[in-house]
Amino acid sequence: MWNGSNTNSQMRNESSLLWNARDCKSQRSTECPGNLTVATPSNTATATDGDDATISQPKRRRVEVDEVSEKRLEIQRLEAEVERLKQTAVVWHQESVRMACQRVQLREEHAYICGKMEALNAREREIVEMDKKWSKILDQKGFARTKVSDNPTTVSMMESKGETWYRRRNLSKDCLVSINGGEDGAAVAAFGVMVDLAPFEQIDKMMSSYKKGMYWQLKFNSLTKKYEASDEHLETSLAAKINGQLSRRKYQFQCKTLSSVFDPTKKVYVPRHSYIDGVKFRQPRLVSNSKLQAMTKAIDIGHIHPVPGHVGATRPLVSLVYMIVDLHLSVSHLVEELRWFKGKENHFIFCFADDGTPETKEASMSVGTLSCWNFNGRVRSSKYQYNLHIVNDSEKAPIFRELWGEHGFQMKLLEARPHTIAGKLCTFEFRAGGDESWVATALGETSASATYPSP
Repeated sequence: MWNGSNTNSQMRNESSLLWNARDCKSQRSTECPGNLTVATPSNTATATDGDDATISQPKRRRVEVDEVSEKRLEIQRLEAEVERLKQTAVVWHQESVRMACQRVQLREEHAYICGKMEALNAREREIVEMDKKWSKILDQKGFARTKVSDNPTTVSMMESKGETWYRRRNLSKDCLVSINGGEDGAAVAAFGVMVDLAPFEQIDKMMSSYKKGMYWQLKFNSLTKKYEASDEHLETSLAAKINGQLSRRKYQFQCKTLSSVFDPTKKVYVPRHSYIDGVKFRQPRLVSNSKLQAMTKAIDIGHIHPVPGHVGATRPLVSLVYMIVDLHLSVSHLVEELRWFKGKENHFIFCFADDGTPETKEASMSVGTLSCWNFNGRVRSSKYQYNLHIVNDSEKAPIFRELWGEHGFQMKLLEARPHTIAGKLCTFEFRAGGDESWVATALGETSASATYPSP
């Protein structure tokens, strides 16, 4: 921007310089310091013409200076106007931003008011509906209270499902919904009233007749399905098969007879049901034999190895002993049945033996077994005789010497030091058992006349 005060002083200085130069020139033309000259008319005329020519240049210069000054003033005025317009634009921008904020605020207030109006309209509709319900309840018209008291609601009325039942049920529903703030609260309140007023026999009768007993039937059947899919039912079915020593065919037949009954007229098996209080319930079924086989195959019974060059299998003695001890120390009722000798707690005495059959050169199924004297009276049970190896060969074959040599080496490893099993420090002792009757072994039982083992 131009500075107005500096420009005006500069213009005054230039004008004074021009006038001083013109005065000096005129003085030089009139003064005669050493040579006096007489002014004649011709000389005077000539001098006047020269002065006019000399004076015209400063005038033009002054005119130009004035024009420049005016232009500079005009520029200053325009710049001031531009600055004023800029300030006005800033003010207008701020005003537009403020107006935009006000518009947003007004929109939010409008939306809030609309929401409030909708809520008020909904509340008004609820009040109108409640007024209609209460008007129905309070103004029963032809169905007065005396008539209702003379004709109370009964179970037979519920079963017949007449007009009176539906009308009274709707009135009761409207009352409970209005009092308890909704259908969920009404259901809870109705159940509380029923439990508070009705005796157990009446509740049982009403629940049995509810949807003609379908509620109890569906509930019991769903519980039966959940029980059939549980691990407990799987273990129960496995125990039934093992205790009965049932083959696949006999077990499947038992499953069919328990879950179905033969219809002689149609000559087919139909599902077996039981009728309790007039409601038909389905009997639970045993687990199929295929599922039991899959379960038994998934059980970890340790490593089983085939015997090279022979028909048979063997297992490591260490892993078998660890599994037996871990089972009897982890299960509470098995721990209570364990017996300790000479006050040595967690000292297990194992007895190893063969099947007791006569030694012949003919090939036969030879079995090496392992039992524990700490099992108390169960030591004589065939269920607690664990197989070490089963080989189809003569007992005088060299393979048995190798097998018993391997078993003896593992026995020495277990007897050498204590072992921590199921969080307890255990010691082991191995002894050779006496011969048993091969007939008893073939029947799956040990000799009952054998003396009770004692160290």
